[in-house]
Amino acid sequence: MRTHLVQYNVYGLLLAMLATACGTPKPAPQRGTAVDSNTVNPASQPHRSPLIKARFVDIGLDHDQADRFLELFWRPDGQLLVIAQRNRVIQILDGTTGAVLHRISNPAIDYNRPKTVAVSPDGENVFVGLTSGKLGCWDTSNFELVWEREFAGGSSLFELISVSVDGEWLATSRKYENTIQVWSLTTGELSGTIETEHVMSMLFSADNQLAAMVGGQGFIYDLSTQEPIARFDDGGYDMAFSPDGKWLAMGVEKEVWFCSTRPGKKVKSRQYPFDHFIIPEKCPNILVGHKSLVTALDIGPKGRLLVSGSFDRTVRIWDVMMGRLLHTIEDHHHAVDGIDFSPNGAFFATADRSGLVLSRSVKSTLSKARISNSNSL
Repeated sequence: MRTHLVQYNVYGLLLAMLATACGTPKPAPQRGTAVDSNTVNPASQPHRSPLIKARFVDIGLDHDQADRFLELFWRPDGQLLVIAQRNRVIQILDGTTGAVLHRISNPAIDYNRPKTVAVSPDGENVFVGLTSGKLGCWDTSNFELVWEREFAGGSSLFELISVSVDGEWLATSRKYENTIQVWSLTTGELSGTIETEHVMSMLFSADNQLAAMVGGQGFIYDLSTQEPIARFDDGGYDMAFSPDGKWLAMGVEKEVWFCSTRPGKKVKSRQYPFDHFIIPEKCPNILVGHKSLVTALDIGPKGRLLVSGSFDRTVRIWDVMMGRLLHTIEDHHHAVDGIDFSPNGAFFATADRSGLVLSRSVKSTLSKARISNSNSL
């Protein structure tokens, strides 16, 4: 779900919340219920920003190996959905009410391999690796099983699944194998194989020309040659391509690197002199501000706004082109593992390991943080 070449001053644009709460505090919501923050007395929610309208839902995870958050995404109709694991059963939940919409049994889930569940970028399908060694595809509009296939290449369990932006290609990796296989979802045929090391996450660029992977290291591959064009000795937890595919954002330790996807050159790290790595030709923005590992991030559909989450329990909103921190949100009490923009970019949602899901209006958040021209972001 990742050294300073350029360091920018971080502009602290946080609101001075000095208002005194009046009246009798309302009781905290029960697990599985949604809360609109403008109806909750701030005194009863000390870590949540009472001045910014947001919606919270607690899906009630126990935060152990039996219960955990997996994915967060928006359906084409605008509904926010959450995928979580409870006692080795996949549950798809409504992200605004916490209601369970569907259950999938027999998933091939390993606590150390969380990417055996994938969502198509358009939010129309959910893919799950099964204990049978097959891959299942579900329609998110009605949660019906679309197909269940056994892809060639062995019967060992899937440990990584990724779907291309156009829904035409599927990347998979199986347990005990150091390869990524790229398949056509139309024909089911194998298109290519990439030899690589341990990979925790992978994604395609919008034009299907590039693939980015993170694990012990970070890579950008040219899919036409199946060769790496950039390599980072520091891997991370999460990454995202810009909408035009020209830039890649990747969490590197406590920072977010926003780098060109053009072929790189070998350089020496300033922060770690003993490390050598290949970086993209241009890496103008190193976003600095988190106090612990960056665990989740996403880029808005206009390509300028980035939201990142961390083990430090904060969510930070950045203007990528200016290398500027716009706002910090401190509403989560556990590491933030999921971030996703709505398809139109008007909202973004965040989720942490305890199962707390928060969705916000981008315009309202930046307006309350006194950011002018928020519509251009």
